[in-house]
Amino acid sequence: MQDFSDPVTQFSHLIEALNELPLAYIHLMNGMFPLDDFPHYPKNVIETFGRISKHLVIANAGFNKESGEAELEKGIARIISYGSLFLANPDLPKRFELDAELNQPDEATMYGGGEHGYTDYPFLEGSDQV
Repeated sequence: MQDFSDPVTQFSHLIEALNELPLAYIHLMNGMFPLDDFPHYPKNVIETFGRISKHLVIANAGFNKESGEAELEKGIARIISYGSLFLANPDLPKRFELDAELNQPDEATMYGGGEHGYTDYPFLEGSDQV
């Protein structure tokens, strides 16, 4: 969906229509592209569209431990999904608990069709490996 001329109106209508369906949740992502190029696109998708949804909101895109917790504190999103951060840190909950250093996702290995970058990120020393 590349029509950014009036995304608030466009997606507000979509979410209002989704409100009529018996969905378990709606998953919203903040923009992961330079928003300066799209002045009409909302800077915070979760706040803009999450307030419209009658469903549980899952927020994604660019969150770390602190920003994820801050987003939850706003009371709009009830769950934060961490996507590539979780991919690079298979023990992410433990790292958050210990305020441990995080592995950085290697974007060059994502969506490449092989297992490199999906199964070989290191766990914390002494961590339970799944």
